[in-house]
Amino acid sequence: MKTSGNTLPLHSQLMNELEKAILSGKYKPGEMIPSENELAALHKISRPTVRQAFSELVHKGLLKKVKGKGTFVAQFDKKASYDHTKGFAYALLDCNDNTNREMLSVYLTDGSASIGEDKIYDKFGTNFSTGFSAKFIKAEYKFTDDDVYCESYIPLTYFPEAPGQLEKNALAYDLLTGKLPLDPRNAKCIMTVTAAEKKQAEALGLSIGAAIIKIESYLLAGRGITVEYCSSYYKMHNTEVLFSKIRKI
Repeated sequence: MKTSGNTLPLHSQLMNELEKAILSGKYKPGEMIPSENELAALHKISRPTVRQAFSELVHKGLLKKVKGKGTFVAQFDKKASYDHTKGFAYALLDCNDNTNREMLSVYLTDGSASIGEDKIYDKFGTNFSTGFSAKFIKAEYKFTDDDVYCESYIPLTYFPEAPGQLEKNALAYDLLTGKLPLDPRNAKCIMTVTAAEKKQAEALGLSIGAAIIKIESYLLAGRGITVEYCSSYYKMHNTEVLFSKIRKI
């Protein structure tokens, strides 16, 4: 590989060269690129150097490794748009067809369990008085035709039938039957860029540590009660997230 006048490390030089080739169309989405051995021999560099370049392009969302097959150009040219304003287990209220949603797990957890640096009940601001259950439903799910992975927490006190219903991929109409006062009316969202942990990386087909978009959503009922806390994770590359608000006059 040519290094004259270039102070970048060899893996960065190769990464830039491959990125340029991908973005120019030399290697198209879905196409397998030359192997580590082939590139190492072509550029007279070591396989670990090639592997590091591949790893960084995987983190960028431009390459995807398929075990036993090779390294392929990711479908980075497909722009993904998401409406993140609907809420309650990710737009369940407006969903009449849940066939593209895959429930990964549904289980009960205690409010004292940790979410990052906080406890679950901190997200809800709940005063756990006598008679109030400290249990929460945690639902993990993804969408089979989109790059979205979600972790949702719902108070068991408000939705005691939800665990069984969510395991069956129920519609929000079924979850909210007889609970109209808890119908989510408002949302508060916080968007950050973070590093993918194991579960998020597996669900999104990325490497652990890859940069992803994280959106924390708080869904509030008309009385100001928080009925759901949800963290949704999106791939970074070629993704746009829509936030909108309708003013009632």
